[in-house]
Amino acid sequence: MRSCVTSSKAGVLDSQGISHTAGAIHQEVVIKTNRKLVYEVLTDTEQFRKLSGGMDTKISRDPGGAFSLFGGVITGRYIELVPGERIVQAWRSDWAPGDYSNARFVLQEQGLDTKIVFDHTRLPAGRRRAPRDRMERALLGWARAIFCLVDSEAILKAD
Repeated sequence: MRSCVTSSKAGVLDSQGISHTAGAIHQEVVIKTNRKLVYEVLTDTEQFRKLSGGMDTKISRDPGGAFSLFGGVITGRYIELVPGERIVQAWRSDWAPGDYSNARFVLQEQGLDTKIVFDHTRLPAGRRRAPRDRMERALLGWARAIFCLVDSEAILKAD
C-alpha cells in the first residue's frame, strides 16, 4: 500500500504523528506535490467537496470570506490568505456560542515536494457533541484525506 505522507515530524509525537498541547494540535507532513496545488485543494469548493466524499462545501476565496465544510460541521471565516503559502482560518463547530478555534496551514517548498505545517489552536475543551478527542480524530482523518487527494492529483497530472 502506497502512503501519501512521506514524512511527519513535530516535537513529541503520538502514534499517529501529531503533537498535542493543552489547546492545540501541531502536525507537519511532506507530500510529493507543489504547494500551489495544495493551496488550490484547500481553497476551492469543488476540489474540497471531492476530498470530503461529496459533502456540502461552500468556500469563499476572499480574505474575511466565509466557508462551510463537511456539510456544515466546520464553518468559519478566512483570517489570512497568501496564495501558495499560507491559509489562516477561524473555525466553528458544535461549540458554545462565541467559541472559535484557529487553523493555520503553512505551505513550504522542499525541492519538488511541499511541507505542510498545520497548527490548530484555541481548541475548546470538550463541549457538548464535539469533545476534544473526537475533534482530534476528525482533524487527523480529513488532514490525511487532503494530503492523499493532493498527492493523487499530482500523480494524475504527471501521467
